[in-house]
Parts: sequence; C-alpha cells; structure tokens
Amino acid sequence: MKKFWALFFVFWPTVALYVCWIAPSRGWWFPSAPMSRTGVQIDGLFYLILIIVTITFIGTQYVLGYVLWLGATKDAQSKAHFSHGSHKLEIIWTIVPSFILVFISAVPAGRAGGNSRDLQFPGESDESCRGDSPSV
Repeated sequence: MKKFWALFFVFWPTVALYVCWIAPSRGWWFPSAPMSRTGVQIDGLFYLILIIVTITFIGTQYVLGYVLWLGATKDAQSKAHFSHGSHKLEIIWTIVPSFILVFISAVPAGRAGGNSRDLQFPGESDESCRGDSPSV
C-alpha cells in the first residue's frame, strides 16, 4: 500500500503537466485577448507567476513521490534521517523565495506578454498607437 501512495503522488503532477500542455490549443486559458496595454502587462505577469508556481508544484510533487517511494522500499530496521533545526536548510528555503520575488519584480511584465505597441485596442486610432498624434 505504501508504493501506491508514492505512485499516486507522482501520477497527479504528470496529469497536471499534460493538462497544461494541451490547454492552450483547446482554448482553456484566457477567454479573449487583452483589451488594453495594461492588460498585456497583467497577462505577462500572470504567465510569469504561473510558470514559476507550476515548476515549483511539479518539482515538489515529484520529490514527494520519490521520498514516499524510498520510504516504501526501505528496510524496516533502518533509521530515518532527522533534519529538524538544520540552519542550512532554513537559509535555503528563505533565500530562494526571496530571489524569486526579486526576479518577478525586476522582470518587466510586458516582456513576458509580448510587445503591446503592435496591438490595436478598442477606442484607439492608428495614430495614437504609433505615437504620431500631437501631445495635448
């Protein structure tokens, strides 16, 4: 029964990867194109965070499945490794999210979503998109 749980926790991230792979071709993402330049930036930021969260989720789920598999196949007489109070481990899981947050704040959201200057939005004329209109 222990091996069942290891396979169970490896199966679901695999399903999540498959669904994420086929979702854009089936139109399961956003219902329409962004309606403004700000929408392009918000979508870019959303996709950046979605990629980071997906990689983190899939990675932790596979590690969980691996650890469960090791525990299921381990000899009953062997002792477990105790890591409570590990300063190195606590520094790592404090620093890594800090770097991720700095990365998210440093990367311009528009870069992740594409170039919004080439898009025509409702209510905008061709001149205002190109920047040819006189400033008021």
